[in-house]
Amino acid sequence: MKERLLKDSFLGIKLVPLSRGEALCFISTYDRPFLLSKVAGVFTLHDCHILEADIKIRDGVATDLYKIRFPRKYEPPLLESMLFTSLQKVLKGETNIEKEIFLWEKRREVIQDQIVPRFESINENQSALIINTSNKKGLLHKISWALSLAGMNIERAIISATEDMKAENVFWIKQRYGEKITPEYRKKVLGLLQIVVNEGKDPLEQVFRKEINMIYRQQLRRRGSGFHTAQLYADVHLRLIKGLFERIKLELDISDQPVLIGVYGGIGSGAIGFTSDIDCIFLFDGEEREEYDKLKRILKNEFERICGLEVDESFLSYHINYFYLGNYDGESIISFDDFFNYINYIEDLRNQTENRLFEPQFFHYPWAFSIRFIGHQDVQEQFESRIKKLPSKSNKKYKSIKAYILGEKGDAIKKDYISYLKGKYFPAELEFFNTEGLRQMYLKRSFTDFIESVAPYESVKYIFRRGVFPLLHILENNGHRTDIGLLGKEYRHILPAIDFMLKAFNVRKTLYIMGRWDLSYFLYIMEFKSEDKFCERYLQYQNEIIIFVNKLIQ
Repeated sequence: MKERLLKDSFLGIKLVPLSRGEALCFISTYDRPFLLSKVAGVFTLHDCHILEADIKIRDGVATDLYKIRFPRKYEPPLLESMLFTSLQKVLKGETNIEKEIFLWEKRREVIQDQIVPRFESINENQSALIINTSNKKGLLHKISWALSLAGMNIERAIISATEDMKAENVFWIKQRYGEKITPEYRKKVLGLLQIVVNEGKDPLEQVFRKEINMIYRQQLRRRGSGFHTAQLYADVHLRLIKGLFERIKLELDISDQPVLIGVYGGIGSGAIGFTSDIDCIFLFDGEEREEYDKLKRILKNEFERICGLEVDESFLSYHINYFYLGNYDGESIISFDDFFNYINYIEDLRNQTENRLFEPQFFHYPWAFSIRFIGHQDVQEQFESRIKKLPSKSNKKYKSIKAYILGEKGDAIKKDYISYLKGKYFPAELEFFNTEGLRQMYLKRSFTDFIESVAPYESVKYIFRRGVFPLLHILENNGHRTDIGLLGKEYRHILPAIDFMLKAFNVRKTLYIMGRWDLSYFLYIMEFKSEDKFCERYLQYQNEIIIFVNKLIQ
């Protein structure tokens, strides 16, 4: 911990004036990924133009020399102090340099330019990348950011500009984990440079794709349990939603507006990741603005474009859809009052129709068990204060919507979850309980057909996420935030079975996505030496889950 704090805080900067408006800037700090892009970004934010640069790394310490042109409104001592303070905040993680660059671009113009890059091999693990471009302010930040994002370590760099503001940048690079720089890898690096520099795109999409690919690579290296991988998927999508939400508010000039987005479903469980969509609600306080509808529309389109998952907040005609809590026109964002009234509206409507249209009731409440709010802090505080004022049978004050629904309505909806798990409502969703077909294949030693026929995610998606976990929230109403936390000591024996089903699904999905599906490779990653051993274990865990559920619903 002390070493990490030292690395975050060690920084030296010295500014030496050359003339009015030009200076040499010496910077020394511990090397780390994205360091050059962070330093160049800080120069950009202070309207400094990098004319030349010589970046060297030795024994883990970066010693950089920059020749810069700076605004004449700054005196060198003041500028030196400003650069030191800003860079120190960036290195400590107190400032998001990408967000600040986005704001800088928003006030001026997007940093982009045509580039002519080429690789020159030094050896199989190291290359020199030469990039000819203009010397526009901010370009070094974008170029070095893209290289770091592609998994490159920049070991040395020389940047020089001519009088006509043309620049030749030379980067000596290695892959961060020592892998070979193959022709295919070069092609990916150049493609990323084209996106980030030529098109000037906001980096959110590139960050998301990098994180998803890191999860894929981790799985293919046989690392990570099913729970851990599902959590990684959920976290990266949450970060994407948060980043999009903040970026779109900036674009619409409503950053300070009281708007919240609630994200729920599998994402909030703390273990069970995404399937094919996410569920969102949008909340605002005060007067409705036209930009709010634009915010919702842009966020849906951008999220779906980047990750291929749908954002569901529609109104379904055949039952009250808890994904959307607004007016019947399907367009307006709901107000705070609409949201809180909706909790009791479900109950009133169900009573009025004598349960003819709105059973099972679990369709309307699971979001309360896993919702995460993203948005304006003041609005979140208002939201939480409103929860404490919800009407209670015993005048009890609740800290969350989940606590309110469990405390006020838990007994009433418990029987619906039990009925669902007994197959009363949608028996087709519980086909996981039907083991006869798989057992026959196992006895006939048709192991390949067995593995092709298994549906491990059904046990998680339908049995646990839609049935068991909400029921456990009601039965064990003790403040646990996540589904896995709910299992606690009493139900720990079922964790290996759930983890196995999650891992089997996630590994198979990853192999198909990457075009690398192969049964032997699947078994290798699942750490089974033969098909029959995998099938035997699958039947064992399937049976354990069935026994667990049957005991639970008695």
